[in-house]
Amino acid sequence: MLNNFQSKYFYHVIDDIMHSLESRPIERDNLLAIIYSPILYLQNNFSIDFFDIWVDEVYINQESRVNKFLAENSSNFEPFNYITIKLLYTTKLPVKKPEPLW
Repeated sequence: MLNNFQSKYFYHVIDDIMHSLESRPIERDNLLAIIYSPILYLQNNFSIDFFDIWVDEVYINQESRVNKFLAENSSNFEPFNYITIKLLYTTKLPVKKPEPLW
């Protein structure tokens, strides 16, 4: 599902998440929280418009980590996933007021 977000505007990604995960509200809410966090940062700190943000690439890296609590030997590995979402945005120049003629 995450790979389908590539090269889509953010509002399309939100729509896809809402419709695809309707039957799984916990997963939907967790994924939305992860996605909204950097978007809110861009909006609050750089005044980036919500409609000017899109997902460029999604990387998923899986690593194995030892669970020290389950066994004494180090042959027990648990998969651990890193998800990297590359966002792109455009900025617009501020609107300049025209000078009065008189």
